[in-house]
Amino acid sequence: MLPSGLPASNGDSIPFLEYKPAGHDVPGNTRKYPLIIFLHGGGERNNNPNITAGSPVWNIQNFGPSRLVSLGYKMDFTWNGQVDTQLLEEATAELLRTGDISRHIKKSYRVYQARLENTCRLLSEHLREYLTFDQPNGGLAIWAMYRQGISAGAVARNAGKLGLKLSDGSNYFFQPNVSQPHDFIRIGYSSLDEREMAAAIDIWKRALSPFA
Repeated sequence: MLPSGLPASNGDSIPFLEYKPAGHDVPGNTRKYPLIIFLHGGGERNNNPNITAGSPVWNIQNFGPSRLVSLGYKMDFTWNGQVDTQLLEEATAELLRTGDISRHIKKSYRVYQARLENTCRLLSEHLREYLTFDQPNGGLAIWAMYRQGISAGAVARNAGKLGLKLSDGSNYFFQPNVSQPHDFIRIGYSSLDEREMAAAIDIWKRALSPFA
């Protein structure tokens, strides 16, 4: 795995980590390989304020596919008992040619946007006294911050007794023994329709009732 970069239209350099399987650049090699592009999110900055725009690209090597490479995985694909890449490429090419992928992306965007707006509306209507949040411009989750005095761990335990699994927030921070001013929670909205999200938030509100 090697650091590389591409020039942006404004003249900046966009850094990235590049990995090629063994034998990729051997003269005469005609084997085809799939291309994986991993676009990391803000969480890969590890809540470290020192990792900002322009920081060494190696700072994100412990996340996503680059982590698998660093652990020794060869990133081959196994199908029907044999290592193969041709089938994946042909299937993807056919979906691109017929326009199936483009149609799926457009449909998915409409669904996810509607679910995002529905979730934000429900949070504002039912949980505004317990937490604050900003509607994200992208991604498939909403980050919220409980108000002072609300324990994410206690809320998660209450919700569990009511049949709803909530994060206690303990896995959001990677620096042990550091006191955080507030408890946070990450709400994934993409897999729940309006009815399901309304039911989940109703239970969540009941779990928060001791903090009213």
